[in-house]
Amino acid sequence: MNSCAMSGALGVGPWFDRLDEWDALAGYSIDRMFRNHYDFVTTWHDVFEPNGKKLIAVSEDIDMTTEAGELSAHMRVLFAQAELRKMRERSRKAKKLITSGYANGGRSSMHWGYMTQKSGDHAILVPDLTWFPSSARPSTTSSPGHLPGRSPSASASTHRPSSVVCGLQS
Repeated sequence: MNSCAMSGALGVGPWFDRLDEWDALAGYSIDRMFRNHYDFVTTWHDVFEPNGKKLIAVSEDIDMTTEAGELSAHMRVLFAQAELRKMRERSRKAKKLITSGYANGGRSSMHWGYMTQKSGDHAILVPDLTWFPSSARPSTTSSPGHLPGRSPSASASTHRPSSVVCGLQS
């Protein structure tokens, strides 16, 4: 493997081309230095092992000269790779939902006693009557801006709008 190709991936610049000038590469943790198992394996077997270089993770006690240490490093990198894939997938799904008109990545992102209700080309927040115990349910005859747990006059005195527009397009 060309050492220049790997040096950019790890952010160590030209240091893989100057192997005679250093003995070890230190980083915070193995899973932060490598997020791809292939990169870890090829770097370890093509650069570190043949040149007698050490890989040091300052937050972990991993001894790459033992089978247990090497296994631990491989597992940490595999978990980091899996987590990176999950983060990318969640980001892709959220972006798809947001661009298709869902607020905050989901249709019902409002909690604590409110839900969205479609009103034309947008949505408004309304009390979710199933959320409240029967003794504390807001009156269904109150104005749309009435806040649960407050009298209609107290809700009106806060100068809140009668509904909150969420901007959902469906």
